[in-house]
This record gives sequence, structure tokens and C-alpha cells, in this order.
Amino acid sequence: ERVLAGYVMANSKFDWGSVVGGVRVEKVSNRGRSLATIPGVTGEIEASSSTTMAFPSLHMNFDIEDDKKLRVGFTSGAARADYDQLRPNVVVNDTNQSISGGNPAVKPERAYGVDAYYEWYVQPQGYFMLGAFYKKVEDVLYTSRRTFGSNALDTGGIDRSGYAFSGITNGGSGRIYGFEAVAQ
Repeated sequence: ERVLAGYVMANSKFDWGSVVGGVRVEKVSNRGRSLATIPGVTGEIEASSSTTMAFPSLHMNFDIEDDKKLRVGFTSGAARADYDQLRPNVVVNDTNQSISGGNPAVKPERAYGVDAYYEWYVQPQGYFMLGAFYKKVEDVLYTSRRTFGSNALDTGGIDRSGYAFSGITNGGSGRIYGFEAVAQ
């Protein structure tokens, strides 16, 4: 796995507060080679992939008063599968009638969020915060468990199409949102 990344940002200050914006760009290249472990058959499998992603962010900080702030932000990010989950490997267990393996074609899970927070720094000491957030997630990563449903790994007269298969894959999309408050 090779990751090349860079980040560019700008920061502007105003009488009313500040704005910070930026973008992180990542190029992730994976190449994997492994042995298919199937009773009676061993063969090498190779797979590669390359993805370039950009993650913009923007934060605005408003100075309502010296001790009161309003912060509004937009962020984006991604979660990649672990390298061992991306390997092009296949392991067959005839005793347990199971097949497991990596998925070199799985995409990163992407997230986009917005939030807004009001903060009050109470004098002589104390803190109060009230906030709201929303995050959208796409291509959610999860471990799929299903019937294998293919004769691609049948050898030596053994039908493995009905074996239980597990491996990482992408799901649909979802969202999470809510409110939070803190008093200290």
C-alpha cells in the first residue's frame, strides 16, 4: 500500500471572527499478491487498485462577544478498509464449509458533515456549549456473510457453492444527526 497526501489551507481573520478552509488530497495505491488456499489447489492471485480522493473542509468562527462564540463547520473524510481486508486472498475450510477472503475492489467509506456550536466561556470559570450536527455516510464498509453461490472454487469433486462466505464489502448510505450540550 502506498499513500501520497497533501494539504492546502487558508486562514482569514476579520473583525467578526475567522474563516479556515482547506482541502486534503490523497492518492492511495494498493497492490496485493497472495496464494489461494483451496484444498488440493494453490495458485497465486494478484490485484491492484488506485484511488485519488479530495477532502474539503471549511470552518467559520463568529465572535459574538469576547466570551461567546458561534462555530459552523463543514468536514469530509474517508475510512479505508485495512490492508488485510483488501488482499486478494481466498481461504477455503472444507471442515467448516466456509470461505473467506479479501476484497481488492472495495471502495472507501466516505463521510460529509456539517455542525454548528454555540460556546459561552463563563467568568470567572466555567463553560457552556450547545451544538447540532449532521453527517452523511456513503459506501458503508461492513463484513458480508452469505452463501458463496459460485462453482469457481469447486475442485476434487467437492461442490463449494453452498459454503458460507464472509468478506468486507460496501453497503448503502446512511446518516447520523443530533444535538449535544455541555455545562461545566
